Amino acid sequence: MSGYRAPLLWASFDLQSRLENIAVREVDFLITHYACGSPHTREYARRNTLFVLAEYLGRVEIVRLRVRFLDLGDREDDRRIVALLPRGR
Repeated sequence: MSGYRAPLLWASFDLQSRLENIAVREVDFLITHYACGSPHTREYARRNTLFVLAEYLGRVEIVRLRVRFLDLGDREDDRRIVALLPRGR
C-alpha cells in the first residue's frame, strides 16, 4: 500500500485544492480565469481542472483494482482507506 499512498494523497490534495479554489474562493478563480482571463487562460484552467479530476479518479481506480493483491499488514490506516473504496462493478 505504501507505493500507492503518496500518489493518491497528492492527487487528493490537488483535487481538494482546486475544488476549494472554485467553491470557497470562487470570485478569485472565476474572475481571474474566466471573466478577466484570456482565451488561453480559460482553456488552461478548464483542461487543468479536468486533469486534476481525472488523475484523482485514475489513482482511486488503480488502488481499487489492485487492492485484492496488496498485503495490508497490520496498518489500520491502510484498512480504512480500502474500506472507503467502492466495491466491484
